[in-house]
Amino acid sequence: MRQAARLPQGLARRSAYSALDAQLARDSAPLATVDVLNEPTLISRRVGCVVLRPALDLTAVCLK
Repeated sequence: MRQAARLPQGLARRSAYSALDAQLARDSAPLATVDVLNEPTLISRRVGCVVLRPALDLTAVCLK
């Protein structure tokens, strides 16, 4: 990673990071990502609770 970071911007650097990514995924990765949740969260002074995915149920926002 340090060697790749020292390379100047461009094809050589991208290739070094690509090779590093492949090596880590093949040899060192402790687990594989199965799912990534990317959900909006509403937080403000008026919100009395944490609401994930508010677009699905805006009545659950718990406004004070």
